[in-house]
Amino acid sequence: MVNQSTATAVGDGGSTIVKTTDGGIRWHALLNAGGTNKNLEAVRFFDQENGIAVGTSGTILCTTNCGETWVPRASGTTRSLLSISFLDVDNCVVGALGGEILLTTN
Repeated sequence: MVNQSTATAVGDGGSTIVKTTDGGIRWHALLNAGGTNKNLEAVRFFDQENGIAVGTSGTILCTTNCGETWVPRASGTTRSLLSISFLDVDNCVVGALGGEILLTTN
């Protein structure tokens, strides 16, 4: 959640990202996540505009417009990416299956 009313979620073995802007009363699917068909394992927003989603086969998707569009980014790995932690809007740490850790800098 980026505030009391806005949150995003992924899960249940799919490539859909869902969002709520009313504290979870209603959820809607965002645009197909960058055209991926990979399972997404985690999504996190630094603020209301900037977010990242990660998943199987090294999938990384980024948004800078509140999740309306998602752009694929090269991860350099084929491992499943499972967790996200922001250091700031440009720097993010991603945890992968098997203990691999990735650092993004843009």
